[in-house]
Amino acid sequence: MNKKIFSNEISAKINTLFHNLKNNQPKRISIATVDGISFVEINDIIRCQSQINYTMIFLKDKQKITVAKTLKEFEELLSDYNFYRVHNSHLVNLDYIKKYHKGKGGTISMTDHSEIEVSSRRKEGLLQRLS
Repeated sequence: MNKKIFSNEISAKINTLFHNLKNNQPKRISIATVDGISFVEINDIIRCQSQINYTMIFLKDKQKITVAKTLKEFEELLSDYNFYRVHNSHLVNLDYIKKYHKGKGGTISMTDHSEIEVSSRRKEGLLQRLS
């Protein structure tokens, strides 16, 4: 068999494997809380807000969960799911942004009626992700 054809077949199989793995990512996460473990659909998370070494998770059903994990840990966990850190204290689900308001860094309006400041150094990255 021709080495180039064989190489192309392997490359195609690897690409298919990566595509399938990406589509089989978990749709929910487990969150350790004071009274047990909550299982939360990733698509239900509107935003996460830092409170020093705690993170408050705001869900679309208006539920709020406080977790003893840093926002950085949630940023690493959720970055592949259309979440973006717009500020030191805020990680947002881009699917729930209603409007971007211009300014030095600007602000965003979320579907839960919250207004979140965008840091000036994260503004350009946010605008790229939104376009």
